[in-house]
Amino acid sequence: MSRKIALVMLFMLTLTSVLSSGGQGGLILIDSTHGQTYYTFQTLQQYLEHYYGLTVQILEEPISEATLAGASVLFIPCPAENTSFTPEELDAIVNYVNGGGGLLLGCDSQYTYGGRNYTYGQPSTLNTVLEALGIADKVRYTGTNTLGDQLLDEYENTGREFEPVISEFPEHPVTAFMSDKKMVYYGCTLQVEDESIIVLRGGPNAYSVDIAGRKTYEEGSR
Repeated sequence: MSRKIALVMLFMLTLTSVLSSGGQGGLILIDSTHGQTYYTFQTLQQYLEHYYGLTVQILEEPISEATLAGASVLFIPCPAENTSFTPEELDAIVNYVNGGGGLLLGCDSQYTYGGRNYTYGQPSTLNTVLEALGIADKVRYTGTNTLGDQLLDEYENTGREFEPVISEFPEHPVTAFMSDKKMVYYGCTLQVEDESIIVLRGGPNAYSVDIAGRKTYEEGSR
């Protein structure tokens, strides 16, 4: 099975289609019901409202067909440890996406520092969403909730290898509106089986390491 380095939110950057079309009237929901306590929701909310004219609401009630009604995009930042999506929530997400709603998932990295493991990323939890959507055979997050990874690059970075600078964006409608195709990335990797869904990827020297210190992807395994 082909395994390639890819970045979180490769194919689910449906938010960009709303932004590139002007975004007027678009309602963005940001989930905060799965322990995502360390995200700066208000900063993101203010940025999207000020620069793109979007209406952004922080979702503080369980995900359901009722709470998703009228939303253009649902953004689910990385869930906290020991949280999960209920069958009812997964059904609501599937129905929402099948009805034309946009879904944006985010997964944090896992790493070791000072002899301590930091398992912020929760790939197993987010993979339950991909499985419910029936696309886990095309793309899924690498690793598990207790053994995830982090994308690194010793050459193209901000000065720290765990903050690689990404500048490779294959031709894709999702990123066609971007004038400066460069970004700093901090997070885990995805296992991708369908090249057509990749909208950005790590550089030729990028690799990833899990919290056990093992390389999950070698340099050049893009």
